[in-house]
Amino acid sequence: LAAIHHGGVAVVWELESETPVHVLRTPSGRPTRVEFSHNGRWLAVACDDCSVHVFNTAGAAVRSLRLGQQAGVGGWQQAARSVTTLTFTPDDKCLLVGSDDGLLQQFDVHARVVSTWRHADAVNSVAVAADRIATGRRDGRIRTWRWDGAVIGHVDSGPDPHVAFSSSGELTGAVAGATCFLWDTDRRLLGSSRLSARGVGLGFSSSSVLVTATDRGTIEAWSAAPEPTDDRGSP
Repeated sequence: LAAIHHGGVAVVWELESETPVHVLRTPSGRPTRVEFSHNGRWLAVACDDCSVHVFNTAGAAVRSLRLGQQAGVGGWQQAARSVTTLTFTPDDKCLLVGSDDGLLQQFDVHARVVSTWRHADAVNSVAVAADRIATGRRDGRIRTWRWDGAVIGHVDSGPDPHVAFSSSGELTGAVAGATCFLWDTDRRLLGSSRLSARGVGLGFSSSSVLVTATDRGTIEAWSAAPEPTDDRGSP
């Protein structure tokens, strides 16, 4: 488990003993977000100066990058002021970094930009699958893309959505405000439910159960299975 400490460091914890394994001090900026790679070998730490630093399992910084400070195309968007989301690609060879200027950028192991997805609003969240990615914009639009940059489609939720794919990639979940949503691969809404408080994160279990977290510390699990019916076909 990795978390941001109020002292301006990122801390990696060993859950069983509840003790810190590494206290990570970034080369620049104060940590704001952390994200493990899928294989657990790397930890990306985003900072308040638009920098991102990658640490290995020994707690050493092995790569750093900084988002560009230039305004968007034609100057209609401001330069990035903060990193809003980050995650590793499914093979853990690249890092996706979203920012408040509407850009989602893919960086390779040499910290070079290899792909860019442009949005009309800040990128609030990102989810990755083998064949596509999903981005949640601050205004509530969730867009699905192919890795080559082509848009597959979109759905609308509430402001500041968090988005996730199931491990099979067959389900897309989101939380926005105090509501969670579930869609299939064709973007058909399978259902929505009210949370007990404002949602701040979500994920899927290995059995495709949607798990949500709220700002009051509540963890809730939601099944995608249809309700049972009686002999007449009614719930």
